[in-house]
Amino acid sequence: MNALHRPNIDDPTRGEIHRIYADFLCDILKHNEYDTPFMNALHRPNIDDSIRGEIHRVYADFLCNILKGNDYLHKGVMVGVFDMRNVGLGSGLNLVETYLAHSGIERSDEANPFQRAFGFTAPDVWGLVCTFVESLWDHRHNCTNPEQFKRDLLVKCIRRFDGYRIGQVRCVFNTYVVVRFFEASRQAQQDDITASGRSFWVQTGSMRAIESIQVESLELFQRLLRCLMTVYHYRRAGQSDTGAIADLDNVDRVRDDMVERMGSQDQPAYPIDYDEGAHRMLASICMGQGLDSTTDLVGLGTRPLSAAAAIRLLYQAGYLTPISADRVGIPNEEVRDALEDYCAKVVAKHKRNPADVDAVNESIGIYNGKLVQLAGSLNTCMMTTVTGLSTKTLEKEYHTMFSAFVYPARMIGYEVSSQASMENGTSDVTVCPGVRITEHPSSKPYYYVFELKRVADDPDMTYELQMRPAHRQRVERGIRGRAFRGLTQIKERYQQAAAVRARHCTVLYTVGIAFWLHRFFLVAKKYRRRERSDGLVDWVDVPYKTADVVGASTSDKSASVENGILVVSTVCSNGTLN
Repeated sequence: MNALHRPNIDDPTRGEIHRIYADFLCDILKHNEYDTPFMNALHRPNIDDSIRGEIHRVYADFLCNILKGNDYLHKGVMVGVFDMRNVGLGSGLNLVETYLAHSGIERSDEANPFQRAFGFTAPDVWGLVCTFVESLWDHRHNCTNPEQFKRDLLVKCIRRFDGYRIGQVRCVFNTYVVVRFFEASRQAQQDDITASGRSFWVQTGSMRAIESIQVESLELFQRLLRCLMTVYHYRRAGQSDTGAIADLDNVDRVRDDMVERMGSQDQPAYPIDYDEGAHRMLASICMGQGLDSTTDLVGLGTRPLSAAAAIRLLYQAGYLTPISADRVGIPNEEVRDALEDYCAKVVAKHKRNPADVDAVNESIGIYNGKLVQLAGSLNTCMMTTVTGLSTKTLEKEYHTMFSAFVYPARMIGYEVSSQASMENGTSDVTVCPGVRITEHPSSKPYYYVFELKRVADDPDMTYELQMRPAHRQRVERGIRGRAFRGLTQIKERYQQAAAVRARHCTVLYTVGIAFWLHRFFLVAKKYRRRERSDGLVDWVDVPYKTADVVGASTSDKSASVENGILVVSTVCSNGTLN
């Protein structure tokens, strides 16, 4: 590389240095971060396109000479971020087998011989946690409950740093960030050790090249990113509800068998899906056989990227991971936070008006307080894309599904929380303005508290019997009471705490929803913030009016106002059965 970067070395001399170096190669070549010279050239703004292209060409020729026609080379392993098929090796690729994160995901363990060579598994991290607490942590002698502290550290690592998959191996942790986390925590007091906000992985490289995205591709990129965010939320929430990972929250001492089971935990199903086409597109971009020429490293930095090229680079750089053979996702909180920051930078770079609300958030209605619209969109999703709901569906599964439904609101400045802690318990789902709400002028400073219920039914009853008019009318009487009970529960337990948290908002909504199969009954109240002369804040009840629901009833839902309360039902609509 010294020969490559020194301008006083002419081409013949540079070529002779390459030849001599190749002659001295040993039988086995191990080349880590083979693409670093490409990336160094890419990230330096003072290098013009012609010089960058020349560096790419010379280094690609160098790699090609090593791999092809070198009698001294028996076998080589080259590790890097980017697919070698995109670095301009030409015929040098004839002798190269490329393995990506999804290689072997549908086949046997032998289909990807390197799948166990990268990353930490859950038992690896558990071993590091134990070693840290017992031997390396400076304050270990002051810890009153080491076993519980170990569990808490493991949970922090799981939520912040795991989530990768390589071939058949699941629950893979990022090695670099785990080691950095423990290094940074060594001298910290117990209460100061946190994984939240840590961005070790993101700090390892620049995303400057990916920020150069085509203006005409920005809408598609936001669509794909929103899809990834929703899948991430549902996946993490589902894993927290059931399986080996959820078991950790219910024990004081971690058992080795619990840690072993994490790698085999099934991925949760995704019952709600706004955009199946986006899922297929993501899988094709990241794991498809056809390669987009815009992902060539030679072209990076010389022209704006398409949305597909940006997504593929994110995948190759480890910001996305395969989840299954037909789905990719965001691995963990650290990457999710980085992608949200990145998307904001991309929008700002193109001076795109962030007031534009995408179609999904337009249909949800969170940004402007249109709960009738929210109910209509929820009904459409449940009737067309929700799968696996039955009389055996648990209430927490509805919680996860609904929080995934409103999760796209994060893309327009809101925070979405499931099981948010309040003074007298935990509210099911809250949506409130986040730190980026000011970047989205169309997003109103509204605060939402949702309490979700479930109506049980005879588990032995067939679907045909459940859909009979008489039975559905009986269900509606029961589901109505459950929804109003949710509204009352908010008022009795959470509304005072919510009012304090919403003190910078202008409107507070309390919403009770009761679910039955794919149907639901929604009731809502609205309160407006009023400042008193003494500087304190009151919340004034703003009754809904009949005019608010004019034209809102359709063949599959009814909308009405009762005593100032919004009422929407999809069990029976307008006295009919849909």
